[in-house]
Amino acid sequence: DASDPICRFSGIKNPLPVILQGKIDLAVKENGGWSIIDYKTNYYETEEDLNLLINHYTNQIRLYCRIWERITKEKVSVGELYFTGTGSVIVNI
Repeated sequence: DASDPICRFSGIKNPLPVILQGKIDLAVKENGGWSIIDYKTNYYETEEDLNLLINHYTNQIRLYCRIWERITKEKVSVGELYFTGTGSVIVNI
């Protein structure tokens, strides 16, 4: 169904069967729910570069969070991009 959150986040408009492939790097269960962390090795020098990377990867981490919720039937409270050279960025999921 095109109104499904997974279809919406991935940009799928046609409800035909689609296979998506990806890997969640780390899932941690905490008091408030799950934290889904995706490691990134991208290098950036400026805040503008960082913002471009965040924009590029935001839908991916959101999709991972929605799929995790669907699989576990539990709430994801945090989606996080962790840039290995500089640290983490929390993504509004």
